[in-house]
Amino acid sequence: MSGDETPDREEQIRKILAMVEGGTLSPAEADEFLAALQEREPGAVPPPSASAGRPLRATRPFPSAPSRPRTVAEPEPVGRSASAELRRLGREARRMAHEARRAARRDLRDAMREAKYEIERAMRLSLDESARAVREVEAELRGIFGEGGGARAQRPGGRWLSHLTGLEMTRDRVKVTSPVHLQHELSEGARVTIRNTNGDVHVRGWDQTRLEVRGDRTAWGLDREAAQDRAESLAVEVSRRNGEVIVEARPPVPAGVGVLNMQRMRADLVVMVPAQAAVEIVTRSGDVTVVEHRGALAVNTSSGDVTLTGPEGTVKAETVSGEIRVGSGPVRELELVSVSGNISTDLSPVPGGEYGLRSASGDVTVRVQPGRALRYEAETVKGDLHVQLGGRLLARERGRIAGEVAPAGSEGKDGQDMPESAAVLKLATISGDVFVS
Repeated sequence: MSGDETPDREEQIRKILAMVEGGTLSPAEADEFLAALQEREPGAVPPPSASAGRPLRATRPFPSAPSRPRTVAEPEPVGRSASAELRRLGREARRMAHEARRAARRDLRDAMREAKYEIERAMRLSLDESARAVREVEAELRGIFGEGGGARAQRPGGRWLSHLTGLEMTRDRVKVTSPVHLQHELSEGARVTIRNTNGDVHVRGWDQTRLEVRGDRTAWGLDREAAQDRAESLAVEVSRRNGEVIVEARPPVPAGVGVLNMQRMRADLVVMVPAQAAVEIVTRSGDVTVVEHRGALAVNTSSGDVTLTGPEGTVKAETVSGEIRVGSGPVRELELVSVSGNISTDLSPVPGGEYGLRSASGDVTVRVQPGRALRYEAETVKGDLHVQLGGRLLARERGRIAGEVAPAGSEGKDGQDMPESAAVLKLATISGDVFVS
């Protein structure tokens, strides 16, 4: 031990003995402190024991010597300490939850203010755009009708508005027709597609191998020059694509574009095709007529009547608003659909033929050539059924009739000897009547 550490050790021993004399420490506790002090200095002489004849035990580290006498506090019970800690943690959790709620409410108020501002801004912009559009339309209409910018023209509901009822006579008072003539050589087996946005389509089959298009492009305008320019801008073209020949009449702008759709134009086409060529016709507004054609045929029009005379092969025709009329012909497959129009056909059934006619809100009329083997079924939801075919009745109930007609010369009784190849006719309407004779 160094000279500096000896006085300090002796001072600690004197303090321990003084605490024993003062009753602060018991003799046993003093022995433990002295033993611990001895273990820290292995080479030192053991200090005198505070209790005679009793061995010294080192059970815990020696604490720093107190500067003044003190009493040793009893340890706090574990349960009481844990409860106090839990209460403290609960108070801290409640405080944090309260702060979180306050922050959430503050953020929600800020978000609502921002959303309200954006909505008001969008509404102001929308109103401004609408007002500007109205002003532009008014200015264009005033220019159309030749009105100046006086006070009367500026007032809403001015004289220009009264002219809207006579718009067609005022705006499109000049009509001009421009002819078109195109030819195209067809290879064997080529398919022909005809597309017309606005106008009639008349297709006729012939024995030539080429396709020929003749038509009239009609337009209306404020004067002859404007109408002529508009008619010539209506393109009628013949193109070839992947073995398909396409005849297309296309306006310079989509229909419906322009102030109050005042740009009026149409193309009426007459197309000569090889009689055996497969033909597809698509129109949006116009009637379709097909005569003397013996190949596969498909017709689709949004608004217009469809008339087919003497077709052969496979025939499919559909119109949204219009009637469908099909003349007699040895058709093997026939499908006619009309949403709001009547359907009528003269049917010459062939062995194995399949015929389907459907109309949503129109009548269906079929005149069947007698002496042909036929199985038929007619259904309606709200209409009436009138079937006068004879033969054998298989079913008759509300909204449905089914039966079969034996071919002419059949030896069976009441149509019992029906051939397997008998044609099948199915008719259906929702609110229209069905007439079969």
